[in-house]
Amino acid sequence: MNAEAKKIGMNQTYYINDTGLDQSTVQGGAYGTAKNMAMLFNYILKNYPNMMEATREASFQIASESGIMHTAINTDAIVNSIPGLIASKTGYTDLAGGNLVIAFDPEIGRPIIISVLGSTEDGRFEDVSKLVAASLESLQNSVKSAQ
Repeated sequence: MNAEAKKIGMNQTYYINDTGLDQSTVQGGAYGTAKNMAMLFNYILKNYPNMMEATREASFQIASESGIMHTAINTDAIVNSIPGLIASKTGYTDLAGGNLVIAFDPEIGRPIIISVLGSTEDGRFEDVSKLVAASLESLQNSVKSAQ
């Protein structure tokens, strides 16, 4: 994973394990920057666009190999309030805190990626909501000034 991260330019990310879960009470399972997580999201969306398709839904149904239907609930509490949501990924550990990375396209033809790391378990949703609102306001102001 570390070699792949370097290949896509994530020079400030280091994986200790492949889950990202804390190794202990003092050592995380991975270290990285918000910019690097946005780079990873961009890479996934460009190269594997279907990989995160289910993350834009509040829940989805999936059948096990034996045919039993299961409902998966998205841990992104604001999934339904982000306009043009393309993908989202939540994360939380005691050491890392609350994390949330989203990609959305508010009808401008190119995605905006927002990455919040080190927030609180609930605060990450408020933080991302504020950044989405600020992004939308900035876009509206750009359109007004261009007219």
